[in-house]
Amino acid sequence: MIGWRSLSALAFMAVASGAALPWVMPSHSSERVASQANAPLAPVRAGAEIAAAAAATTTLSGTIVVGDEPVAGATKCLESRGIDVYPQPANTAEDLLAMVSRASRDYAVVVIHTGHRDGLVDGQIEQVIDAVGSQRRIVWATIRLPYGGTGGFSFEDRTNASIRSVMDRYPESRVLDWHAMTSNHPDWTLDGLNLTEQGCREYARKVAKLSGLPRGT
Repeated sequence: MIGWRSLSALAFMAVASGAALPWVMPSHSSERVASQANAPLAPVRAGAEIAAAAAATTTLSGTIVVGDEPVAGATKCLESRGIDVYPQPANTAEDLLAMVSRASRDYAVVVIHTGHRDGLVDGQIEQVIDAVGSQRRIVWATIRLPYGGTGGFSFEDRTNASIRSVMDRYPESRVLDWHAMTSNHPDWTLDGLNLTEQGCREYARKVAKLSGLPRGT
């Protein structure tokens, strides 16, 4: 039988052991778990917010020109100024949207020069701008069709009116009025569409200026 003196000794040892416990250094993993438990839960972000956050981490730089015959004709002059080129025609508004979205992904400035066979209206131009991102600088060129846009090319004026109207609504947008420029300088093209050597140089100079590139680029 354990006497009262033995019980007292055991009680004293238990208290002493318990008193020592608070002085044991907690492990780092314990601290991390405690902090995680007390931290507020992060809100679940919508898909659009995730996409915007991802876009914000992408470094955008440089200029790309997307379009058909005038772009192809000006390729060497554009590239000599450090401007990238994506010369490809668009047969439909859907083709144009896909082409520009794909080509412009990593560029700070996007220049678009194309008019598909049915022309463009305001809503189609706005779709492309929204896909590229209105916070970027977008330069859209008016179109000039072969031999003055007669006959089946009667949509020329309507397309150019839409380009000018829509681009005026976006602060970062610019219009490269190629139709007006080539009307005043018919020697810049062979047929209103394909460029001469002079037209190639002037086209690249105008793109560089509207892109905000340094003078002399």
